[in-house]
Amino acid sequence: MVRSRHLIPAIGLLLALCGPAGMSQAKPAGLVLEFEGTSTPEIQPFDEVTTDMALELAKDTRIVFQHYATCDEVTVVGGKLGFIEQRYLVRGGEVVDVSRGQCPETIELGKSSAIGGVVLRSGLGGAKLAPQPVFVLVGGPWREVLAVRVLRGDKVIAELKPTSREVPWPEDAAAMTSGGKYEIELLRAGGGEAARRKATVRKNAGPLTLLRLD
Repeated sequence: MVRSRHLIPAIGLLLALCGPAGMSQAKPAGLVLEFEGTSTPEIQPFDEVTTDMALELAKDTRIVFQHYATCDEVTVVGGKLGFIEQRYLVRGGEVVDVSRGQCPETIELGKSSAIGGVVLRSGLGGAKLAPQPVFVLVGGPWREVLAVRVLRGDKVIAELKPTSREVPWPEDAAAMTSGGKYEIELLRAGGGEAARRKATVRKNAGPLTLLRLD
């Protein structure tokens, strides 16, 4: 079994989840990258796991998740899996792999991004994007998103229509230019002002970019 310094004792997790600290607002703890099998509650690839979540995995269920606090990619088979901000716990299952990953970039595109008709934009330089990023819609109902647009200046160079939380770069679209300045725009059902953020393309940026909806 692979052992990790980020595992914590079962009693510590239970106290964290059930005690006063566990009553605080849940926070994102990681992203499910792969999932095969069944769990309670049900979960799917590209769902987020949060600090109030305790997953019970069927015996042969396999999950691969990226832990935000450490950027580790962790593979677990079976057992119970839980999270607090800096740690995760596996009880009764097996941690079959822990490898260093590349933390995803996060772009905040929540409903609060547009206030009073004014579109708020990120600071100088903005987020980092891979030339052909894979966007992941997290933190809110992805079905409300009609399109993710990528603009350079006033030109829309790609318009992506989500069919799941994972929104890959179109196969027929050219890669973005390294060092180029772009903007990411989110269009939601119901209209309203589009939330938009600046981003710069970097060759060494990780492939995953989280678009946070809440």
